[in-house]
Amino acid sequence: MAIGLNCLNDFLAWLFIYSGFSKLASISVFRNQVVATRFLPLRISAALAYLLPAVEVLIGISLLIRICDRMPLVLTIILLSAFTGFVAWILISKTRISCFCFGEEETVVSRITLLRNVFILALAGVALALNYKVKGTISSLDRILSIGYGLSFFAIFLAGVQLASRQYSIENAQS
Repeated sequence: MAIGLNCLNDFLAWLFIYSGFSKLASISVFRNQVVATRFLPLRISAALAYLLPAVEVLIGISLLIRICDRMPLVLTIILLSAFTGFVAWILISKTRISCFCFGEEETVVSRITLLRNVFILALAGVALALNYKVKGTISSLDRILSIGYGLSFFAIFLAGVQLASRQYSIENAQS
């Protein structure tokens, strides 16, 4: 069970590291996206656009190197809850903006985005719950394997989400 928890933590770690760095790679585009939502005042939105990717990377690294077992998971749940609430607000307000969750500009926020966030939030909740139940450590080899499994799970997840989002965009463009 310990290796499963580690794989789950590593999946979340890679997710946040990738998401943060992909936003940092196109920070001006991401900043413009955040500001364009008009969800918050301009200065707060602009500051948040620079702060969020750094926070994501820090949470991801904390999950990966196991700094404070539970705190990164709690922060993950808080951040994912905020993201999910924001996505729900976008859908309810019928605002049409690009997701930019993983640095992609062409993907529009949709129900797929909401489902993806709810799924990731549920995984983070399971990881936190398991963190209270699973005791003990794992060997160095198992730790290396769990990092690799987490990265593999993330790559498959990301590919699946991108395919689903593109298919959703194509179907909506045809209607």
